[in-house]
Amino acid sequence: MIMNNRIFIRTDANQKIASGHIMRCLTIANALKEENIDVVFLVSDEASASYADSEEFKVEVLNSDWSNIDPEISQIKAVFESYECKNPLILVDTYSITSNYVHELSKIARIWYLGIKKDSIDGVKAIINYDIAVHADQYNRFIPETHLYLGPKYAPLRPDFYKSNFQLKNSVSRILIMSGATDPFDTKTKILQRCLKEEYLSRIEYIVLIGKMSKISPGLSVISKKFSNVAVEESTDDIASLMSGCDIAISACGTT
Repeated sequence: MIMNNRIFIRTDANQKIASGHIMRCLTIANALKEENIDVVFLVSDEASASYADSEEFKVEVLNSDWSNIDPEISQIKAVFESYECKNPLILVDTYSITSNYVHELSKIARIWYLGIKKDSIDGVKAIINYDIAVHADQYNRFIPETHLYLGPKYAPLRPDFYKSNFQLKNSVSRILIMSGATDPFDTKTKILQRCLKEEYLSRIEYIVLIGKMSKISPGLSVISKKFSNVAVEESTDDIASLMSGCDIAISACGTT
């Protein structure tokens, strides 16, 4: 399915959509690199590019609007031409995908879509949706033209997660609270405040993880200074180890 031993990945990360899309794409990219497949990221702006740059992947910045990607088709075509690729494979991971985008892009590339959208994606060659409750009959109109990769077995987990030895315990002494890269509504502080009001929960140790695009809120700062059982951790690249050291994780609804 991959011609010229290269695959393009179209995705983004920013304060609005956080980093989930690009992080799971980086997991896929690293797996492809292990198979000696060249990966080129296509992103809207420099903020998104920094994630792929940090792992030394090739990045092409389209200078487009991440929320309105239809006009960028001409830039993508130019990128394909610069790499001398004809009908390349491109993995698209963005909620901004539209029917027109798929229609126009499919003229110059084979599109695989990673995500949960079921509309606006007619014409893609494959769909990857690792939602735990997804069913094939939700995609009846795509069969048999489109390959379906559905269910949690297709979740792009990093090796540090699927190789970790997580243990289920009968008691809880430490809880991890995290919200991904961002937390625009200060949800972590609200969850922590509620837990600390309960007699049993107030005696438990809490680790609050601050995402790469977040800062410690004033409320969380006050709580961490007041309660000795509350620790605030800055962004880490080893979340798997942090999770394995806790009994419960309260998290945003992401892959982790």
